[in-house]
Amino acid sequence: MIGWRRTNSNPLGDVCNELPDRLADVVILVGALLALATAYVWTFGAAQGFGHCFCGPCAKSHRMFILAVALLSAWGWRRIQSNSPTAAPAL
Repeated sequence: MIGWRRTNSNPLGDVCNELPDRLADVVILVGALLALATAYVWTFGAAQGFGHCFCGPCAKSHRMFILAVALLSAWGWRRIQSNSPTAAPAL
Protein backbone atom coordinates (compact mmCIF):
# COMPACT_ATOMS: atom_id res chain seq x y z
CA MET A 1 0.00 0.00 0.00
CA ILE A 2 2.78 2.41 0.89
CA GLY A 3 4.77 1.49 -2.20
CA TRP A 4 1.70 1.99 -4.36
CA ARG A 5 1.16 5.47 -2.93
CA ARG A 6 4.83 6.31 -3.47
CA THR A 7 4.76 4.80 -6.99
CA ASN A 8 7.63 2.44 -6.23
CA SER A 9 5.68 -0.80 -5.78
CA ASN A 10 6.79 -4.20 -7.03
CA PRO A 11 5.03 -7.55 -7.52
CA LEU A 12 6.52 -8.99 -4.34
CA GLY A 13 4.86 -6.21 -2.37
CA ASP A 14 1.43 -7.58 -3.24
CA VAL A 15 2.42 -11.00 -1.93
CA CYS A 16 3.83 -9.53 1.28
CA ASN A 17 0.65 -7.53 1.73
CA GLU A 18 -1.83 -10.38 1.14
CA LEU A 19 0.00 -13.45 2.49
CA PRO A 20 -0.47 -12.66 6.22
CA ASP A 21 -4.19 -12.08 5.63
CA ARG A 22 -4.59 -15.43 3.88
CA LEU A 23 -2.62 -17.24 6.59
CA ALA A 24 -4.80 -15.64 9.27
CA ASP A 25 -7.91 -16.79 7.38
CA VAL A 26 -6.60 -20.36 7.33
CA VAL A 27 -5.80 -20.30 11.05
CA ILE A 28 -9.27 -18.96 11.91
CA LEU A 29 -11.04 -21.54 9.71
CA VAL A 30 -8.99 -24.44 11.09
CA GLY A 31 -9.75 -23.27 14.64
CA ALA A 32 -13.46 -23.10 13.86
CA LEU A 33 -13.41 -26.59 12.35
CA LEU A 34 -11.57 -27.99 15.38
CA ALA A 35 -14.11 -26.39 17.71
CA LEU A 36 -16.94 -27.89 15.69
CA ALA A 37 -15.29 -31.31 15.69
CA THR A 38 -14.84 -31.11 19.47
CA ALA A 39 -18.53 -30.36 19.93
CA TYR A 40 -19.51 -33.32 17.73
CA VAL A 41 -17.17 -35.72 19.52
CA TRP A 42 -18.52 -34.55 22.90
CA THR A 43 -22.12 -35.08 21.76
CA PHE A 44 -21.30 -38.42 20.13
CA GLY A 45 -19.67 -39.63 23.36
CA ALA A 46 -22.75 -38.66 25.35
CA ALA A 47 -24.98 -40.47 22.85
CA GLN A 48 -22.87 -43.62 23.26
CA GLY A 49 -23.61 -43.64 26.99
CA PHE A 50 -20.48 -42.00 28.35
CA GLY A 51 -22.46 -39.03 29.67
CA HIS A 52 -21.45 -35.41 29.92
CA CYS A 53 -18.56 -34.42 32.14
CA PHE A 54 -18.98 -30.92 33.53
CA CYS A 55 -15.81 -31.14 35.57
CA GLY A 56 -12.37 -29.64 35.53
CA PRO A 57 -10.86 -26.35 36.59
CA CYS A 58 -13.00 -24.33 34.18
CA ALA A 59 -16.10 -26.35 33.30
CA LYS A 60 -19.08 -24.75 31.59
CA SER A 61 -20.73 -23.56 34.80
CA HIS A 62 -17.44 -22.02 35.96
CA ARG A 63 -16.94 -20.24 32.64
CA MET A 64 -20.46 -18.76 32.80
CA PHE A 65 -19.84 -17.55 36.35
CA ILE A 66 -16.54 -15.93 35.31
CA LEU A 67 -18.26 -14.32 32.32
CA ALA A 68 -21.07 -12.96 34.50
CA VAL A 69 -18.62 -11.54 37.06
CA ALA A 70 -16.54 -9.94 34.27
CA LEU A 71 -19.60 -8.36 32.66
CA LEU A 72 -20.95 -7.02 35.96
CA SER A 73 -17.50 -5.71 36.86
CA ALA A 74 -17.16 -3.93 33.52
CA TRP A 75 -20.66 -2.47 33.90
CA GLY A 76 -19.89 -1.29 37.45
CA TRP A 77 -16.52 0.12 36.42
CA ARG A 78 -18.15 2.07 33.60
CA ARG A 79 -20.76 3.49 35.99
CA ILE A 80 -18.05 4.52 38.43
CA GLN A 81 -16.03 6.14 35.66
CA SER A 82 -19.05 7.94 34.22
CA ASN A 83 -19.76 9.54 37.61
CA SER A 84 -16.18 10.69 37.97
CA PRO A 85 -15.53 14.36 37.08
CA THR A 86 -12.38 13.40 35.15
CA ALA A 87 -13.98 10.55 33.22
CA ALA A 88 -13.92 10.48 29.46
CA PRO A 89 -17.31 11.00 27.79
CA ALA A 90 -19.31 7.87 27.06
CA LEU A 91 -19.33 6.63 23.47
